[in-house]
Amino acid sequence: MDKYLETMVGKKKAAEIMSAVKTGKPIMITGEQQTGRTTLCNYINSIGGNAVEDFNTCVVTLEKPLNCMIPNFLETLP
Repeated sequence: MDKYLETMVGKKKAAEIMSAVKTGKPIMITGEQQTGRTTLCNYINSIGGNAVEDFNTCVVTLEKPLNCMIPNFLETLP
């Protein structure tokens, strides 16, 4: 286990982060100012992870179901 991650986020979350790094799953870092957000993001990226801070992302939340589902939609695109 990565001791640096353990000291920052605890054993359980460190294990989740390392699993995400190993599988290539993107990691979004959130938190208040002065909590080590940028430091953690930089560290994860330095060990091969794909981490971003929340303010560097565009989040889209879909709230209502589609009115009309198009089967194989991607196949209809040029």
